[in-house]
Amino acid sequence: MKKSLLLNISKDYNLGELDSFELISEGLVNYNYSVKTSKGEFIFRFLGRKVDSYKLKKIELEFKVLNFLKRKNFTYEVPAPIKNIKGEYLSQYGSNSLWVYKKIKGERIHHPNTIEQIKEMARAIAIYHKKLKDFPSPSTMPRIFSLNWLNEKYTEMQKVRSKRKVDLLMKKNLPFFKKLMIILANKDLKKDVLPIHGDIHGANVLFVNEKMVAIIDFDNLQFAPKMQDVSYTIRQSCFSSGKPDGEKIAIFLKEYKKINNLSNEEIKAIPFLMLRDNCIVFWWFYSEMKKNLNKQCDLIKWTAEAARNTVKYFKIELK
Repeated sequence: MKKSLLLNISKDYNLGELDSFELISEGLVNYNYSVKTSKGEFIFRFLGRKVDSYKLKKIELEFKVLNFLKRKNFTYEVPAPIKNIKGEYLSQYGSNSLWVYKKIKGERIHHPNTIEQIKEMARAIAIYHKKLKDFPSPSTMPRIFSLNWLNEKYTEMQKVRSKRKVDLLMKKNLPFFKKLMIILANKDLKKDVLPIHGDIHGANVLFVNEKMVAIIDFDNLQFAPKMQDVSYTIRQSCFSSGKPDGEKIAIFLKEYKKINNLSNEEIKAIPFLMLRDNCIVFWWFYSEMKKNLNKQCDLIKWTAEAARNTVKYFKIELK
């Protein structure tokens, strides 16, 4: 990234004189720069995808939720967007779309390795869900939960004839994921819909010592069942060597329920929501991933392994 562009951004957002900057390596889509100026430390978030009409609606929803949490004195810090001198959050510099927020102090943990960290994440998600329960559903963002679109993507993937390593890996695992789709087609998982975060795991939360202080990266925010957040975080944080850890899952759910109740029906939906997410990210890692492609095959392998272990652990019969 050219220094001249960062200088212009600092000026347009009234952030003072540019001191230093560095690229943050984490993330599979967006490009984030940690920038220090005379007025403090900030994150410049360059969007990794073109901002079409659909993406713009998602970003606008993200900003509304972040500002809602800030107004409601949410327990945890979030990346609240800063307006530029034109009074806008989102800016365009040539082909670069970006927004800016004040840097939040804390450390990513990537993979929770203590029971207290798992409890902290469970509490944070429960508080987040309670806070967002009354957030108004915008008419421009319909609550879509069908996987018909993914069936179409799988059909396209099945037609691939290339013999690259990643193509062969995809073709090897595609029949298994198509079986999962048959099971999911008969499950009604649309319960208690609200604007979920969609990607809460160790790299998208910040800790100071053992205390969780912030939730970041709301790029996957969407209207969906709150249990999708719960199941996703369990899959990311309560698996050991790609296998479900029953003790950690029980601790996570117990801690969550201290703050926000879960019905037996919602708990039974967890493995199917995990598998639903596996089906989607299997496609995404193969077809949509544009950044850090050296990790592509490993991520596809991990997704397939985690899905198979979930089927085995929860004793789900494949047709």
